[in-house]
Amino acid sequence: MGFLFNGFKPSRLKSQLDLAVEWFQTSGREMSAVLKGQTKEIANMLSCDGPEVEKVHGQVEDLIRDNNLMHAYAMLRNDCLLLSKHIKTISSRKKCPPDLVSAVSTLIWASTYFVQTPELQKIRAQFKYKYGEDFIADSVNNEGGVVNEDVMDRLASSRNPDPKLIQVYLDKIAKDHKVDWKREEFLNISKAPKTFIPHSMATGNLTHSFAEWVAQDIKKGNKEVFKL
Repeated sequence: MGFLFNGFKPSRLKSQLDLAVEWFQTSGREMSAVLKGQTKEIANMLSCDGPEVEKVHGQVEDLIRDNNLMHAYAMLRNDCLLLSKHIKTISSRKKCPPDLVSAVSTLIWASTYFVQTPELQKIRAQFKYKYGEDFIADSVNNEGGVVNEDVMDRLASSRNPDPKLIQVYLDKIAKDHKVDWKREEFLNISKAPKTFIPHSMATGNLTHSFAEWVAQDIKKGNKEVFKL
């Protein structure tokens, strides 16, 4: 009888989008709390006499990855909300509405990253029923460059962060916590390969909470405001 449950179901898609919103929201807020602790710990390490440079760099690398992940949570949360709000439009049209292609494709692409998140896997399945396997394949491969580039950059940050980006974070932490530190000891210490640093990852307020990241993404994308 399993075949009875196959096929596109607007109500099922909406329920999974709403559950994904809750998951991203909870995960983002938890990550926000972790980031505050990480930042304070790094500041304390910098303020010590003769701090262990390699250890500090390792902590900053973890901070960068977690900060990028939190920002990705915020953007994906907003995409889920946007699609949930327009479920009737999605249901009534055979093809994906042009103004929703990026959000749909980004969630499908992200499902390959969050493989242990059932909500995203079920959302992907519903869009497969609705738009077909070719649409899914195009989204996974980012055909046409429609997937949110910032989300891709953030989730790809599991690689070793660029030394220049590490320095940006160290400078910001030291300034925010008024730490008098020996900056020259931390220059050129990392042997990680040089990589491209997206502008959005090298600028902005490091201490953004999850709610602030959500608001920033909404403003940047000119979307209607979705309150937390």
